[in-house]
Amino acid sequence: MKLLDKMDHDDVDKVVIVTAIITTICAFILPVVILPIVQGTVLFDRDNWFVNHTGAAYLVVTGAFLVVTAVSLLYFFTKRYWMNKHPIVPAVIVFFLMLLSFPAGWVGAMNYYYFTDEGFTVNKMISLDETFYAWEDVELLALTITDDETSAAYDTIELTFENGDRFEFDASDPNFLNHRRNIMQMVEAHGGEVDRGR
Repeated sequence: MKLLDKMDHDDVDKVVIVTAIITTICAFILPVVILPIVQGTVLFDRDNWFVNHTGAAYLVVTGAFLVVTAVSLLYFFTKRYWMNKHPIVPAVIVFFLMLLSFPAGWVGAMNYYYFTDEGFTVNKMISLDETFYAWEDVELLALTITDDETSAAYDTIELTFENGDRFEFDASDPNFLNHRRNIMQMVEAHGGEVDRGR
């Protein structure tokens, strides 16, 4: 406790402020960089011909950075209540709470799906375990079409499996768009139905 008593709380304030500023800036820039790098490194396999992540993955990684900003604000908003009692102990608690953003960011980064010649694999947000579905397990691939007066385009693609699980993908996503035909061919080749919409 003597070590904590010797620490200057003004220095702690500076560290909290700088950390909050850096993580706030990172919250809006780094998820776009972090997700592809982490997932490209962790999931690299020549058999994976299409790897992608959900929009929720971006939100969770962004939220993990913003947790640090929120905890920093909490530190300064509550500072007047605990300042006279002990200035350093709350700072230690704040830094501990900031560390909780790392597991949250990891959970977000591990929300992905990929396709191989054998099937479809997904790692849901609420689980750190992958779930594999063979192409033979696909009952239906349904495409929904957005139709306005001038043009029609695929809006979503939904895979329905024999066990009742469903996964919906944004058909306009450029990454998905490049592999849509491959996915449809794999479903048809393994006995699944493809509903191309109306």
